[in-house]
Amino acid sequence: KPRAPQVSFLNWVHESKARIKVGILPVALGKSFIAKTLQKSVRASVITCNNVLVDQYSEGYPNDNILKGRAKYNCHTYSGMSCEAADEIFDGCANCPYKICKDRASTGESTVFNPMSLFALINAKNSAFNTYRPSLTIVDEAHQLPGMLRLLSSASFSNKDYELPEN
Repeated sequence: KPRAPQVSFLNWVHESKARIKVGILPVALGKSFIAKTLQKSVRASVITCNNVLVDQYSEGYPNDNILKGRAKYNCHTYSGMSCEAADEIFDGCANCPYKICKDRASTGESTVFNPMSLFALINAKNSAFNTYRPSLTIVDEAHQLPGMLRLLSSASFSNKDYELPEN
């Protein structure tokens, strides 16, 4: 059952004429519940800044479309292997859970994304997502978004990637 502060915030979202609405809500108020309520009332994308929160949505709403990285799905054909590994070794499989979720998101179905998955879908060649994209985008834990955007445009190196001169 929705709590009074959740109802108050949802009413404000509905009544506000602003194009961009920002809610700064306390911890444990149920921001994910608010996001899912909005997502169910109008077609919407939910972006979360980390896979822990994506997994939280997945556990709390198991029938909803959740799009995360291919490595986060277990292949249905080759047991013990991720969809990413199966795609690299066997060129994919029938009934791929990653592909099913990606196709559902491409047609504009309300979906929960991590930013990288949304970025990949927007930039995929021949993606129907740009045509059927939901009109509302909800950013859950938006204060973490700048760090995620920095990660999207950064690179990391390990010792095997470079050499130093002897002197």
